[in-house]
Amino acid sequence: MRWINDEQIKDHVKLEFESTRLDERNKFFDLHDVTCVKNEENFWSDNTRPMTNSITLIPAILIAQGVLIRVQGWHIQNPKSLMGGSTVEATERPVEGTLTDCYFEDQEGNVLTTVKKDQDIYAVVKSTNMTGKVISIDLSDDTVDYEYNGQYLENDLLENINVTADIIRIPLKTLKQRN
Repeated sequence: MRWINDEQIKDHVKLEFESTRLDERNKFFDLHDVTCVKNEENFWSDNTRPMTNSITLIPAILIAQGVLIRVQGWHIQNPKSLMGGSTVEATERPVEGTLTDCYFEDQEGNVLTTVKKDQDIYAVVKSTNMTGKVISIDLSDDTVDYEYNGQYLENDLLENINVTADIIRIPLKTLKQRN
């Protein structure tokens, strides 16, 4: 399980949950193009479960009990080939829209890791299958506040943004943080 700590994408992970009840079948999950976003180990000397390991995995393709449940826009493998190519249409669900990235850029298009007050910047939103949808973005930041179209953003929340393309650039102005 070295790949969990290496921040690599794993081609395939199969999970089987064994039922302890006689009237219930085991459940199988096939996760494809999987990345681990959290691996947490805990140890308590005064507990009935002294050691636990919690792993959070995010698959691009999720197949449960042989049914295609979800396909994220960032998948690498072909979902149809994973399902054998024949019964996919009967079980495949529509691909939901996905926000794939959100970051700040300066006016020259350079990615910003931090922002300061009194800057004209862009919030860049990258998405897949989201064109025509309306989104809200939480820009929560304890160092600056934001202004969009001349309006102060309460709680750093950018609301009712129309997604017009897979990549949109939203002009913002940073302001001194209000208390």
